[in-house]
Amino acid sequence: MQFLLFNILLTLNALNRCSAIKATEESMGSLSKLVDFVNLQNTTWMAGHNFNPDIYTPSNLAFLCGSIGSKQYTNGEVILPTIYHKVDIPIPFLFQSSGHWPFCPTIKQVMDQGSCSSDWAVSAVQTMSDRICIFSQGRIVTELSVQDLLTCCGWRCGEGCRGGYPLAAWNYFQRNGIVTGSGYKDNRYCQPYTFPPCHHFPQENQTMCNETTSTPQCLTSCQGNRSIKYATNKLFAVDSYTVSSKVEQIQMEIFINGPVQATMSVYADFLMYKVGVYQHVTGDFLGEHSVRIVGWGEEQNIRYWTVSNTWNAEWGEKGFFKILREVNECGIESSIVAGRPRIDDDATRIRLENFRTKFFSKDFDKNKETPF
Repeated sequence: MQFLLFNILLTLNALNRCSAIKATEESMGSLSKLVDFVNLQNTTWMAGHNFNPDIYTPSNLAFLCGSIGSKQYTNGEVILPTIYHKVDIPIPFLFQSSGHWPFCPTIKQVMDQGSCSSDWAVSAVQTMSDRICIFSQGRIVTELSVQDLLTCCGWRCGEGCRGGYPLAAWNYFQRNGIVTGSGYKDNRYCQPYTFPPCHHFPQENQTMCNETTSTPQCLTSCQGNRSIKYATNKLFAVDSYTVSSKVEQIQMEIFINGPVQATMSVYADFLMYKVGVYQHVTGDFLGEHSVRIVGWGEEQNIRYWTVSNTWNAEWGEKGFFKILREVNECGIESSIVAGRPRIDDDATRIRLENFRTKFFSKDFDKNKETPF
């Protein structure tokens, strides 16, 4: 009974942790105060300056959180099925996608969304690029274009640089396809990203992080490597789906298919994350933010997810962060979306067929979730 009561209290605490605003937060309007406050709490992580505290406040960095639809929605007619995995193999204690698929360099890459609220597109495209490499067993190592998704998906994906829907991004990948592309001024592929990296601390020579509300025009010709034909450069997904919020389901999805896109609630203290396992301590709610979960592990008996952010490699732990696992910290386990890329070769077709055979459950309730 005591064990049951403890678990109930732990669950309630996790659910309320990211919705409760503490009285002390009224004085947390500056980044320096946030750093000092967090580091006095003896919590599971350390804060530090990722943004110049003499220039920025939490409120004028809120635009970095641009996910405006973490749940299923119907106004854009995007209703994705939920995948179900039969958990019939041991789940590893520690798992990192970059070590499991070392032939896929995109897994270690961290992009900078710049002054556009495009985290929904950046994290989606980076996850898609990882999976193209994984599903092709390293035969196709490329990067999809954030610019193409951001500018050409239109109203179904949201409002471009004013925020977007992660689910719609994956639906667009499946239905319309996305051309190749890379970061700012990188012309190796079809459509490079047109927003420069923005000003981080102590890198003072970059563009200021100012909110941009204007989304660039959709262009259907390659602006980077002009020898590439836009129409024939598109890559597609076989399907797109959400993943159950159960931890073992998320782990199985990553273990089998690669990194996933997640959406989490961001509070002001998250801006200042430097090292450790993040959990919300203080600061106002800034918005919903899309990221890429690439693995999991345990640090000093604290279980965590390993996650890639979209604020460049100078932020946090070289662009990555750890966050509490198994308590749905800041909602990160409740909005997982992914899909399987279309790779037109026999090896991949066999892999997909084995996937369907191995993880299909006859007694599964199809009215709740859809196994593939």
